[in-house]
Amino acid sequence: MEELKKILLIGARVGTIGGEVVADGKVDLKDLPELFKVIGEARKLTEVDYEKACEQLKNLTSEQRAELNAEFSKEFDLPSDQLEERVEKIVNQSLGLISYILKLIDSCKDVKKLS
Repeated sequence: MEELKKILLIGARVGTIGGEVVADGKVDLKDLPELFKVIGEARKLTEVDYEKACEQLKNLTSEQRAELNAEFSKEFDLPSDQLEERVEKIVNQSLGLISYILKLIDSCKDVKKLS
């Protein structure tokens, strides 16, 4: 589950930084240091083993999904708690949906092999 956790935590940090940048309603030169942090976090995505992440996602249990969501929620912070909760809910639902889709694709491949 480590690769999935890496992706989610990078996303949480990028989202938090983005929330800080736009909190005052505008993006200007004073936000440059924060924007460089976004680039630094995004660069970490090149270190992820995406094949392993897909396998982890396919085999994701509801307990693991809850654990990933809790990790994301700890790291993710927006000025608006209401918006933050909505984003966290979307992330949780997306994990379940993507996991289901990957399993469905595998099932379709299995059916194709039989025909």
